Amino acid sequence: MNHSAVSVVALLGLVGMALGYARDAGIAAIYGASAVSDAFFIATLIPSIFGAAIMVGAVTPALIPLLARHDHQSTDKFFNLLFTLAALVLLAVTLVVAGLAIPLVTFLAPGADSARIALAARLVVITSPALWLMGAAALLGALANARGSFGVPALTTVLVNSGMVVAVLLSARGAQIEWVGWGMVAGSALLFTLQWWHLRRHGWRYTPRFARDATTQEFLRLFLPLFVFVLLAQAVPIVERRLSAGFPDGQLSHIAYAGKLYQIPSLLVPTSFAVVLFPALVQTLHQARAGAFVETLRDGVRSILFVMLPLSLVFVFAAPALVRVIFQRGEFSPADTAATAVLLRVYSLAIVPAGLLLVLTRAFHARREMMTTLWLGILNTALYVAAAALLLAWTGLLALPLAFVLSQLFGVVSMAVVLMWRLRISFGELFDAFSARILLAALPMLGVLSAAVFWLELQVEKTEQWQVFLVWGLSVLAACVIYFGSALGLRVPDALLMRDRVLRRRVPIEREKVSV
Repeated sequence: MNHSAVSVVALLGLVGMALGYARDAGIAAIYGASAVSDAFFIATLIPSIFGAAIMVGAVTPALIPLLARHDHQSTDKFFNLLFTLAALVLLAVTLVVAGLAIPLVTFLAPGADSARIALAARLVVITSPALWLMGAAALLGALANARGSFGVPALTTVLVNSGMVVAVLLSARGAQIEWVGWGMVAGSALLFTLQWWHLRRHGWRYTPRFARDATTQEFLRLFLPLFVFVLLAQAVPIVERRLSAGFPDGQLSHIAYAGKLYQIPSLLVPTSFAVVLFPALVQTLHQARAGAFVETLRDGVRSILFVMLPLSLVFVFAAPALVRVIFQRGEFSPADTAATAVLLRVYSLAIVPAGLLLVLTRAFHARREMMTTLWLGILNTALYVAAAALLLAWTGLLALPLAFVLSQLFGVVSMAVVLMWRLRISFGELFDAFSARILLAALPMLGVLSAAVFWLELQVEKTEQWQVFLVWGLSVLAACVIYFGSALGLRVPDALLMRDRVLRRRVPIEREKVSV
């Protein structure tokens, strides 16, 4: 796996994460947890699912294995045909979504009142162009990834969130949430334009094509089960919106705010790894190197565990402080902070399983076993829906993050068992001894973070917001330094690699040429 490309993608993901926090903090400060914010989170679910999740999650795994088999000229002919067809389909979807805005909103939030439905429907119409722009940009990004370029495609969250942050600032003057919807469209348009310019700069030229092609048929064979698989994964936010919409005003927003804080580290960080890991897995299979495939996959599993475990611990322990520092201002009250923090703490238990699940899923996709992941996805979705419905009567909205954690754990176990059986490898070959050392290295973090929680709870009535930020900032920094030092002492390869890169030592790994 190309660690240089991972670093670039992760850095851009970090910038996108910061902008996402700024966006959500602005919305919380201006609109709090209210009927207006409820309507916004209902409406923006549609472009988030279709554009960012489905198109990126389904297009890239289906497209890259096909592009890797051909030279640039053949690739461009096939891609131009695919882009032409996709552009027409995306246009039709955009028009249908805009035309059926009210029925879609009513389906997503059956318990919402008429005012929330009307505002959400207006936002759906405003954000509908983002469906075409995000979908087209996802196709262009897949072509760039197949050519070894990862930097510009990784700007997705940076540009979209930048547009929304600017729009949040503009909306503050007149408290018009519609501005934020227009900001999403503007950011998506900027992303599409930059992707197009980047590929043209590297020799790609678009010529509309309409023809039947064997490669296109193979793409559809791979894409359709992937599309259904990713759509099933989006049952989580859909079920969340439908079940929480019947609760009093603001509770849907509590779920949405907690989910957004969870999604930023749980999606951006593993996606940074998967974007680079997936082409590497495809390449090893293309070269018929079975041993290299297992080794690359094992490195990916270990790397994602090394990064996601400390993130999970920080979010579990620091959930109240994170919500307070990021959201608690303006219309977002201390009661909103307390309710959101409880939900975030439970969601954060799924950070590690979610990262591992994405890596394991990409291994199946690299082997073109799309139907296997589809059937496992159906089981996982059924488990989530059943658990959420069962727990709702006992725990209220807490049932949603609890059900999600259970489904992610089940997904990791089921994917790992089936993958080990298909590859004929043991548990130790997929999760090597270094994975256990990573768990040991994380133990000292527990002590530092627990001490911070204990001190803040004793001082809760005397602590100002800046003091919370300072205490948690220093505690997280100390915990991460101790974790990194422990990992170095235990000779964890990822920690050694980071140290060598910081000290500019020669690192004994295979280097690949990547255009960023």
